[in-house]
Amino acid sequence: MQNHILSSLSSEDRSSLLANLEEVELKSRQELEQPDHQIDYAYFIEAGIAAVLLVSGKDRIALGLIGCEGASGIALFLGNSQSPHSTVMLTAGRASRIRTDDLQTAMEQRGELKRLLLRYSLAFYNQTAHTALSNAMTVMEQRVARWVLMTHDRFAGNTVPLTHEIISYMLEARRAGVTEALNKLQANKLIQVARGSIHVLDRKGIRGIGWSFLRDSGEGIRSPSGHLLASDLARHCQRSMSALVPIPAN
Repeated sequence: MQNHILSSLSSEDRSSLLANLEEVELKSRQELEQPDHQIDYAYFIEAGIAAVLLVSGKDRIALGLIGCEGASGIALFLGNSQSPHSTVMLTAGRASRIRTDDLQTAMEQRGELKRLLLRYSLAFYNQTAHTALSNAMTVMEQRVARWVLMTHDRFAGNTVPLTHEIISYMLEARRAGVTEALNKLQANKLIQVARGSIHVLDRKGIRGIGWSFLRDSGEGIRSPSGHLLASDLARHCQRSMSALVPIPAN
């Protein structure tokens, strides 16, 4: 099982979920959650990346990413049946999904599962806080560098299925500005841009583009209780998927 949350459960708790988990293939741009709509399923991502988006009218901007370190349905984990945000697959992928009522029942019956999902929720909201800070205090090149690193965290190998279009979509930014930022990173031999993907050449150098408070793509810190937060979980994706081929962007 490639999902970090599911693989972290005790065998007893994992067995209690298996009967209600359904393996599904996910398409690029498939919407897993719609803002202010009932959440039908929580998706434990096994491969691919989803973005959680703040939507206002026709505008949208990415708050954070979900890979095989986590799951959609954070509102469910916190006791709500509706999401205030949209969750969309940025790449094709696959997941184990569970119906909302089955998950809520499992959380009521399984204390370890509930604690783990709440810890993951804290990790994700830490990621969104860093996104807000980055959007307010960094220039486009730094913002793009951060999203490249966050995507790199969630894929095996050094080639990530990011395109100008996907980055523009996440940042609600003009494509020309994203292209300029990528060109600067490439000129400094930090990345190599190819059709449908970006190859990371110098992760440490890309980190140097960001500010110190972004610490390894913005999420690599521990909570006061010592629990690992988002990028520490995300690096599980690289370890557990090291034998898999990254899914190309559509």
